[in-house]
Amino acid sequence: MAFKLGKALNQSPHFWMNAQKNWELAQVDKSIIKKVQRIHGSKAA
Repeated sequence: MAFKLGKALNQSPHFWMNAQKNWELAQVDKSIIKKVQRIHGSKAA
């Protein structure tokens, strides 16, 4: 979709992907972030 928007509106696909990312991050409910726990990876041998 980013390629189609970029071509139609004479802008780069990167612009549209960045706009989508920023919009999604802005939608995050701040109270949910506090409930998310870190994922701990296994130790390397």
